[in-house]
Amino acid sequence: MAIKLDLSKAPTTLKSVIIHQSKFAESIQGDPNQPNIVIIPGEDESENGVIDVKRQIKDILIQFRIRDYVAVTDPEDPQKVLILSKKDAEKLDSFHCHHCGMEFVDEIQLGIHQRLHLPF
Repeated sequence: MAIKLDLSKAPTTLKSVIIHQSKFAESIQGDPNQPNIVIIPGEDESENGVIDVKRQIKDILIQFRIRDYVAVTDPEDPQKVLILSKKDAEKLDSFHCHHCGMEFVDEIQLGIHQRLHLPF
């Protein structure tokens, strides 16, 4: 099963970073019908493939200190990962820690989690 990575909402520089810095860079294929979507072939049909892709992208965003964009699973297609601005992701009830990239379903859980990153 292939995983789709939708880069349509990401700026051009971010698209380039994600494509070239990821461990799956050599296996990425373009979708001729949708130029802003790339396909990452995967052997496994479980959600582990999607989770791995999201983790890779989150790691890249953290490494390059890009805090305005996040990776989320598309609510309409569980085999598709969207790169969205934090504001757009929050509209989908997906809140992200800017320190570690962990995802939460509401701001309360995010606030509680972020206290872990603060020194006493």
